Formats: sequence, C-alpha cells, structure tokens
Amino acid sequence: MLYNGLERQIEAKPDEPVKKLLADAIGAFPSVTNPHTLSLFTRDGRELDDHQTVRGAGVKPCETL
Repeated sequence: MLYNGLERQIEAKPDEPVKKLLADAIGAFPSVTNPHTLSLFTRDGRELDDHQTVRGAGVKPCETL
C-alpha cells in the first residue's frame, strides 16, 4: 500500500472484501485524514469496488495499491 509517499505491506486473503482491506490499510498509516472518503486504487488508477472480494476486484499478489 502507498499513502502520501509512505509504503506499508498489508496481507489480504483473496476471499475477504475490499472494504476490509481498505480498513486494514487505513489502520496501517499514521495520521490518515478523512478516512471515510478514501478508496483503494491500482497503480493505473482503477478504483476497487468495496463490495467485491480482493480476488473479484482483480488484485494480484504483491500488487501495490
């Protein structure tokens, strides 16, 4: 995960919801402002749907979001 130039490694199970991955990411970074407005994006700018699973959203192993 990348946020404001900081990088953190977060593990996710393929069948867990993207929404849980987002919550884990928010918790991994200090001083996240307005967390309710954040989403996860791939490097090419595609926004991940919070209601899909990690696998369903097409997230690949070791992919930076």
